[in-house]
Parts: sequence; structure tokens; C-alpha cells
Amino acid sequence: MRDSVKDKLDPRILAITIIVALFEFETFAFAKGVVKFAKQDAWISVLLGGLIGLAGTFLLVKLAERFPKENFFQFNKKIWGQPLAFIIAVASLVYWLGYLVILYKDTSMATEYFFLKRTPTLIPMALFAGVVLWLAVYGLTSIVRFFQIFVWFLILPLIFVSILFLSAVDFKNFFPVMSHGILPVILGAVYYAGALQGLEVILFLMPFISDTKKTVTPALIGTGTVFLITFVHIIGAVGILGVERVQKEVYPGVATMTIPEIPGMMGDRYELFLTLPWITGVFATIALFTYLVSDGFGQIFNIKYKKAIVIAVSLLIITGAFLIPNLAWASMLRENLNFITFSFVYILPIITFIITAIRKKRGTNE
Repeated sequence: MRDSVKDKLDPRILAITIIVALFEFETFAFAKGVVKFAKQDAWISVLLGGLIGLAGTFLLVKLAERFPKENFFQFNKKIWGQPLAFIIAVASLVYWLGYLVILYKDTSMATEYFFLKRTPTLIPMALFAGVVLWLAVYGLTSIVRFFQIFVWFLILPLIFVSILFLSAVDFKNFFPVMSHGILPVILGAVYYAGALQGLEVILFLMPFISDTKKTVTPALIGTGTVFLITFVHIIGAVGILGVERVQKEVYPGVATMTIPEIPGMMGDRYELFLTLPWITGVFATIALFTYLVSDGFGQIFNIKYKKAIVIAVSLLIITGAFLIPNLAWASMLRENLNFITFSFVYILPIITFIITAIRKKRGTNE
């Protein structure tokens, strides 16, 4: 891979990276999972989960700032020691591989459901993997710069969709408030916070940032943008479809788009506005995590043939996606993954930061 820490990036690019990394398939289906736990109080869960996400973002930035020239796998050895750092790194790779397998499976099923009903699922997955391979071998800075182009194809349609959602919301669907108690709301918040897979990219992008002291604001802007858009999506899903229908729909975000109407407009297939951001978000997230997994294997096991690693990882992920038999299995695995994500993105960094502060560990700026 053609990475070099001499290839510096502006701190503001962290906002774009987080936005593109967090928006993937789950963004258009997470409402079903949150509503499953919190029912009509799902909007409260998303508010709490969003605050958790913002707090986690701040913590990740502060942890990475202490080691501005090293990524997570490198500075973790100084904090946890060699044996524990190795276990944490391998566990992270397994977690990312599982995430990519589920993401590929979700993508292939959605592609078959909406676009290519008679096309073998291997074909779109192979196309995704081929383009991802081409991008990942150029390194993290190239991927992030590619995100600068992609972000507009992601954000602009989602802003239009958000405006359309708010025009058709029935606020009666949000009452009574807190009728099921606080525990379902908390579970929904944890589920939503766990759906923010991708925040950990902060721990790997920091060595490429030109001024790490200016990264807090861009990082919070990135997470905050995702939070605001997904909050509108949960308001739209519950406020337009209602709790019962959200739980029955396979893709609540798409189903929500079939209800609103724009006076004077001839068409009524507004769900097509989700197609571009969905494909954009999924591709960008797959490219990012394929790089992280491949580069992680190279770092941990000292493998020099990086392109071969990317190919092997892609083949392993596609094989794993084929082993998931159906949508029910994919949904169950996704739900469990969101709770596992909470451990890797929030709990582990918190413990790491506490140990770092107690032991007064810092990296060098040279």
C-alpha cells in the first residue's frame, strides 16, 4: 500500500471522513432495530445514542492526540503491553471482518431486492470487491481524498430526503411518551450508538493529519451531521409509518419515502433518492474497512505483500457473506454486531484512555 505519513491532510477532512464512514446500509434500516426496543420513544433513544456518539468521538480524538505519529495498533503496545495489545488487535480484525461480511450480505440482498432480481448475487459483490481492491491499495490518504468527492453525492440527497420526511410526519405516533419505562429507551440508545460503526477511523487517520490540535471540532461536526440526519430519519419512520409498520417493513427508510407527496410533482417514486447515497455510503465504508483490515494484518503479522492481503481479505469476506443463509440471519447478526460495536468503539477506548492518563503515556511529536 502506498501510505506515507509524509502525505499530510488538512484537519477539516476528518469531518468528511467520519460522515462518509458512518453512512452505510444500516443508516437506511436502523429505525427498525431502535423501534424494536424503544417503540414510539425511539426518537429519545436516538437523542441519547447521538450524545453517546458525540462523547465517544471527543474521547477518540483526545486519545489519538496523545500519540499523533502512531495509529491505534502501534500505540496500544505502549499502553496494554505486547501480549494484550496483540489480542486486542486480532479481536479488532475479527470484528471488522464480521462487519464487512454482514455489510456485503446486506448489500447483495438489497441489490437483489431493488435492482437486479435475476442477477446472481456474486456479480455485484465481485464488482464492489474489484473497485474496492483498486482503491484500497493506494492507502488511507487516497481513500480519504476520494471521500471528498463522494460526500456530496451522499449528503445532498439525504438533506432533500430529510426535508421531505418532515413534511409528512404525524406527531400522534410519538405518544404516549415513555409508556414502557426507561430500560427500552436505554437499550435503543445503545443499539443506535453501536450502529455508528466507523468512528474508530479517528485512531488510524491521526498520523496523517497536519495539525492534530485542530481535529476536535471537525470530528464533532462529522458525527453531529450524521446524528442530525439519522434523527430526522427516525422521526420520519415513526411519524409517517407508525411503530407497527416500521417493525414489519424490511427496509423502513425506503418504505417511508413512498408516503410523502410534493405538490406539482409528476413522479411519486421518491425512494429513488436513497439509491445514490446508499450505494455511495456502502462502497465508501467497504473500501475504508477493507483497507483497515488489510493494513492491520500487514502490521500485526509483518506481511509485506499488501496487495495480496487485500485480495485474500476480499475473497474471505465474500465467502463469509455467502455462508449467511437469509435475511433473518443477516438481521440477527447485524443486531448483535451493533452491541459488540459498543464495546470496541466506546468501552475499549474509555479503558485505554484511563490507563493512558494514569500511566501518563504520550507519543512523540517528532
